[in-house]
Amino acid sequence: MQKKNINLELSLTDDIDMHLIPDSIYNNIKVGNPLASKLDVIYAAEKAMVLDFAWEFPKGLDTFVHDERYPLSVEQKQQINLARIYLKNTQNTTSGIDISSSDVF
Repeated sequence: MQKKNINLELSLTDDIDMHLIPDSIYNNIKVGNPLASKLDVIYAAEKAMVLDFAWEFPKGLDTFVHDERYPLSVEQKQQINLARIYLKNTQNTTSGIDISSSDVF
């Protein structure tokens, strides 16, 4: 997704509750659809550009969101919320994508 499009979508999330649960980035995204598969969560994270910053953390998507060693910016929190929205609003997020779990974790 192009940076211009993600910025527009992030501006649309301003009214969304920015509350993140005290858990991992992965589980915060999964709040959007608790029944989603691991691949669905990863795809939503990729689409919302969460993977761009999550891989900078030693634990990636398993990083605890309230860990003071890895503070999240407001934009990063918005991106996590955007990934939640993608996960909630998409019925089949993994169609047409080909990534193996070894590429992700």
